[in-house]
Parts: sequence; structure tokens; C-alpha cells
Amino acid sequence: ALGSAAAGSSAWRELEPAVSERVEALRSLGLGELSLGSRAASLSASELQRVRLASVLFSGLSGITLVLDEPDAGLGEAELQGLIDRLRSLVQAGNTVIMVTHREALIRAADAVVALGPGAGREGGTLVDPAGLVAGEAPEPIAGVTERVQVTERIDVPARGLVVVDGGVVALEEFFREASRSTGWDQVVDARKAVHATMPLTALGALGDLQKLFHAAASGTDLPRAAFSFMSPKGRCPSCSGTGSDRVALDFMADLSVPCEACGGKRYRPEVLAVQWNGMTVAEFLSTPAQDLETWGAELPKGLERARAVLVQVGLGHVALGRRTPTLSGGEARRLALAAGLSARGGGRTLCLLDHPGAGLSESDLGSLAVTLRREAERGTLFVTTAHRATVRELATEKITLKIDSLG
Repeated sequence: ALGSAAAGSSAWRELEPAVSERVEALRSLGLGELSLGSRAASLSASELQRVRLASVLFSGLSGITLVLDEPDAGLGEAELQGLIDRLRSLVQAGNTVIMVTHREALIRAADAVVALGPGAGREGGTLVDPAGLVAGEAPEPIAGVTERVQVTERIDVPARGLVVVDGGVVALEEFFREASRSTGWDQVVDARKAVHATMPLTALGALGDLQKLFHAAASGTDLPRAAFSFMSPKGRCPSCSGTGSDRVALDFMADLSVPCEACGGKRYRPEVLAVQWNGMTVAEFLSTPAQDLETWGAELPKGLERARAVLVQVGLGHVALGRRTPTLSGGEARRLALAAGLSARGGGRTLCLLDHPGAGLSESDLGSLAVTLRREAERGTLFVTTAHRATVRELATEKITLKIDSLG
């Protein structure tokens, strides 16, 4: 809020229309709870996209193409219309908007729909008829239990199941903190946080198993076990230091990343790439989608097979174990955090905190995620999540709507 002195100044009278217009644009894009001084690093991927979208709205540009990836993540059904209206105004100004989304309202509002699917990765490379795209039978709800856990003086939750929580940012954060502090859990997994790992293999703690597998295949050579990690100087390509790419500086544009000339983007030394397991080099193994490794599941070390299986279970079967985590979408990164949490959980009661786990998933892929959530709930896990996808909400044991003063 502005002070009365500022509000009455001549400078403010000149600025007020432009500031008010931009603030209203932020509100219409579901960003009304952000302060104008919020740090970009504190915003989610979808919030940051919508902030950038708001800046484009007042740029006066036309004839440009905007590419958006799930900008609706975090928006309730009532807030979607504001996003649709703003996108429509950009189109009417002579621009083109290309958007990845799985929300029914946005799909129906589009001028054209291109459906790539029904799965992800290689399975998503086929054009299919968009007719009936948003239709589908909702999976059965996840069963709760009569026993409950006290979170605040006013709110309690089932001891296991799936609880969907709605509310403002401040109330949600406080609720998640209170839920984590509850004494009803043997362990708490916060899958809302980004996984700080170079690839799914390390996020899931299976690097040692990979090295064990290929070191055994290298019997008769003098290669050490460490050579089968591109993070080790004993195995990584010395030219690119294991990144698989080189950067080319372009004076007036962003640097260009090209495959390393020495290793061809494979990240390893030639002597390491000469070792094969079941006809695959370690680089080929790391670039194979997790779902395609199922054929050799029985031959894989236990930790490596568990990592492969959990990726498939959370809808990441199209992702390779060696995929660079910065290249994952926001939804994929959240589900990798979920996979890491599930693979690390022990016995006893577990609280798992999620943030829009359905982001980036088609309705068919949501079914696979639902099976995983149901199985883990039966094992004693309570999932507490934000979710605006109808399919995820229909799975819920119960729903909680928070107000700022509802936590007691």
C-alpha cells in the first residue's frame, strides 16, 4: 500500500494509471498474492512464465510467437479465465501463442489443438485425433482411514491417503510447516523441493549400482570402478570434462552449445566406451528411456532396477537415467523429487508433501501416477498436495480449503 503523501504527489498521479494497469494484469494472471518486490528465484516455473507474460502484454509487440509450458500450473479453475483472456488479447494484437497444457478449459479455448500422444517421449511423437481429448474415466478415489492426525487446533487429516489443499500462498506454506512438525510421522518427504542432482540416476542414489554393473562387464581390463562415472577424471572425456558439449560464444546472441568433438556428446573416454553390457555402452545405457530398460530388469542390480521402476511409476518412464536434470520440465522435476522421496522412504508412517503432481501429465499418464499414490497410501503414506487438475482432485481422500486465519 502506498502512503497518502505518495498517493497525492504529482509524480504518482502520472504513474498511477500505468502501475494500476500492470498490477491488474498480474492479478488477472493469478499473481495477485505476489508483492512487486518478490525475488524471481522464489517464484515457481509457472509463476515466472506468467510474470514474463504480463511484461509482454505491455510491450506493444506484434507478429511474435510466444511459447508457454504449462502456464496454468497453480491456477484454480476460476482463475483460468483471466489467463485465457490475456492470451486472447495477445492473439488479437497479431501474435501467435503456442502452449503446452493438459487443462480442459485451455484446450477448449484454443483456436487449434495438436495432440501428441497418448504417452510421453517416443510414444508422444504421433499425431492423434484431438476429438475427445479431454474425456476419460476418472480413476477410483484413494481410500483414507478413520484414524486421524492433528495438524493444527482446527484441522486434522487422515493418517494415510491423499489430501488436496487449497488456499493462499501464506496459508499453504504455514499449513505445510505445521503438517511437517506433527509428531504423527516417522519420516517426512518434501517432494516440492527441486532435486539437486545432475541426473535421475544420482537423484535416486543408483550411481554406485551402475558402476558395479559396468565394472563387472569390464573384467579383464585395468579400468577402475570410478571410470564408469563421467563425474570422475578417470572416466570422463578430458575435452569436455564430462559435460558432452562445448560452448561457442556468439557476440550478440546467447552462447551456442554443440556436442563435444572429442566424445561426440557421450561424455566418456574411448576406453570406457569400449566396454559393453548386453550390447550397450555406459553412455547408451544412460540415454535409454527407463521404460525401455524393463527387458533387463532381472539382470540389473537391485538399486538400479528400483530406480528404473520408480521413474516409470511416477510417469517418467520416457526419461533416461542419464538425462540432465536442468532439461526436465517443471512437472517432470516435481515427479523426480517424488520418485526420489519414494525410493528413499523406509517403513512406518510417512508424510509426503507435493505440489501439483499432475502438471505435464496427460490423462492416461495420470492413471499410472494414481496407481502409485494408491499403493503408497496403502503402505502408510499420507500425501498432502496442491492440485487443480480435476483428475487429481477426484482421487483425494478429502479436500481442505484454507483461509489466512484458518490455522488457529
